[in-house]
This record gives sequence, C-alpha cells and structure tokens, in this order.
Amino acid sequence: MKDLFKKIITDFHEGFNINPVERDLEINFKSGLKKIITIYGPRRAGKTYFLYSQINKLIRTGKYTLSDIIYINFEDNRLIELNAKELDQILAAYSELFQNKTPILFFDEIQNVMGWSKWLRRLNDDGFRIFVTGSNSRFLSKEIATELRGRTFSYQLLPFSLKEYFRFKGIEISDNDKFSTRKMSAVSRHLKKYIEYGGFPEVLISEPFETNTLLSEYINSMLYRDII
Repeated sequence: MKDLFKKIITDFHEGFNINPVERDLEINFKSGLKKIITIYGPRRAGKTYFLYSQINKLIRTGKYTLSDIIYINFEDNRLIELNAKELDQILAAYSELFQNKTPILFFDEIQNVMGWSKWLRRLNDDGFRIFVTGSNSRFLSKEIATELRGRTFSYQLLPFSLKEYFRFKGIEISDNDKFSTRKMSAVSRHLKKYIEYGGFPEVLISEPFETNTLLSEYINSMLYRDII
C-alpha cells in the first residue's frame, strides 16, 4: 500500500497543472487556530476543483511548492478496499519521498474510508494542516461536527452562483457596466441557460444532448444514495 501511495503522490506532483475558475467561497488561511478545513456540499458541485484552487493559492504565496502537498482522492478505484489502519501509509510514503518535510494534506471524499475521523483527529492533534471534502449523507455539517469534535471549520460549497457562472464563461460584470449590444446578447443567452439548467460545472461544459442525462443522473444519485 505504501508503494501505491508513493505513486499517487508522485503522479499528482508531476501531472498537476490545473487553474480552475475562482469561486466566491473564501477560506481563512490566516487563522491562528489549527483547525481542519472541511468542504461539504452536493455531489458534483466542484469541491475537487475547489481543493485545486486552494493548492494554487498556497503555491502563489511563494512559501510552498507542490512537493509540500499531499493530495489523495479516496474515490480512486485503487483505494476501494482501503481501511483506517492503512491510512498511516500515506505519511510513510511521503516521508520516504521527501525527508524532513511536513506536508499539507488535501483529502477528497475521505468519508469513503471507514474510521477516517479518528485518524484525522490524531493528525490534527499532531499539528498537520488538513483540508478535506465530502458529499454524501454521512458528510453533512451536523455529522462533521460530531465526528471531528470541534476540530474543524466547515464551509459549504454549492454549484456556481450566477456571478460565478458568468466568470466561468469569461463574462465580467461590474456595477458600472455599460452593456454593448453584443455583451447584452451574451448575458441574456447565458442567463437563460443558467435558469434552465442550474450551475453544476459539469453540466455547463457538456454537449446539449448530454445535459438532461447528466441532470437525471445527479437527481438519482442524490435521491437514492443520499436522501433515502
């Protein structure tokens, strides 16, 4: 398992070159409190790419490089059978790759691992800086507070707001904007699409014939896997 984590960590460092659209959700990086940062919300709302944006922000400070980051997506099919006892292999793998460094931890969909909360609480007590996401019925704000017992700041990430949607489409709007006919036409067209299909990022980049299928899949997933 340690060798697998070495590969996952190395592959991420070598392949990461993503600049996602900036979201309006602000994370307090300057807080002196050592809290786990938890991002929760609906499936497919963009939490993974939000983590990527936080990684980019850390790197832009000039204090960190990718070698300071561990990113693990626990929906990776190679980790399906992972159990809590094997989670320490993540840090063991990193220590063999980068000696005498303390990584910043980004864990995506960590609720897929049974016993994840006790492990995170221990890492938090040891002083690690941790960002986690989750999206199913076991990862709501109430459950997070219970599982992490006061060690977390929780932030809800929803699909794109209208402002974020326009930013995603490259349309900048300010309070003093004087719309040209061309810009007004673009704003009107995208507003109609946003009202009809909502702000799920994957839907916005899908082909028209895929849109309804994707939305149906989201509904079924949320209804049967989360609500029921």
